[in-house]
Amino acid sequence: AVFLSEKANHWQRKLIWSTTIIVCTLQGFSRIYLGAHWLSDIIAALFIATLWISLTTLSYQRREHRPLNRPTLLLMYVLSLAAINGTYIYRHYSRDFNGNQAIYPTTILKTQAWWQQKHPLLPLIRYSRLGTPQQPLNIQWHASLSQIKNQLEQAGWHVVPKRRPRDWVLYFANADRSQQLPLLAPLYLNQDPTLIMTITLKPQQPLLMLSIWPSKAKFADDSTPLWIGAVHPRTLWHHYWLTHKQEALKKLSSQLDYLKAHLTHWQWKTVSYPVSITHKLLQTSPVDVILIRHENNNAR
Repeated sequence: AVFLSEKANHWQRKLIWSTTIIVCTLQGFSRIYLGAHWLSDIIAALFIATLWISLTTLSYQRREHRPLNRPTLLLMYVLSLAAINGTYIYRHYSRDFNGNQAIYPTTILKTQAWWQQKHPLLPLIRYSRLGTPQQPLNIQWHASLSQIKNQLEQAGWHVVPKRRPRDWVLYFANADRSQQLPLLAPLYLNQDPTLIMTITLKPQQPLLMLSIWPSKAKFADDSTPLWIGAVHPRTLWHHYWLTHKQEALKKLSSQLDYLKAHLTHWQWKTVSYPVSITHKLLQTSPVDVILIRHENNNAR
């Protein structure tokens, strides 16, 4: 952009720099959206790139040179970029793709040790795409995904399908966001939820959302999967970690009570982790976690 805009007129320069800024912004946003980098990584890359461009520009302008042929320069840039990146992708795509996949260790548990836990065995918090604490993980459910889905559907919950392009348009067109899902799906360990379900408690009240992810934990004495998740009202999504933190936590406890009322033929218990355990993540706020398993597991 520096070289191309050197001899350009006002409108051409405006077009070149606008295109450059938009492309760089979208690229940085895509890294955060995909969970590939934290915001701090993007900011650091921006500073390094700015320094490199500044040094290159100063070095270029200190030398006497002939006017650049912009079309030729642009063509050389595109061809060089395509050749270098095309060759690298062709030769190393599989290696880099596999090498850059996040690897999370699997925790091996005993069912009774999980059920009788006194200290957290699984994460208590979910982080946002910016790397900040976003939401307590207040559900641990020992069951198959079909069992969870069937149980909640019988209680009036609805499965949320994957977003389509028109859903993005409707999101911005509707002024009442309390009855809509967040624009971006919540992430846990860089993964979208395996299951999202919602229910409307009363008219004019926000949706109650339940999101479920694989827990990265397995039982040594049971092949049934363990899921980790969160249940919360839609309105808490925006201000949970802002000024209404204490109020939001009180509301979360009441939403867990609503979920418990739907757990017929299930065994559940609430584990309350005190401030002494949660203070590093949640400051002065304790966390209630509900453990759920089928009644048949009680005999084990």
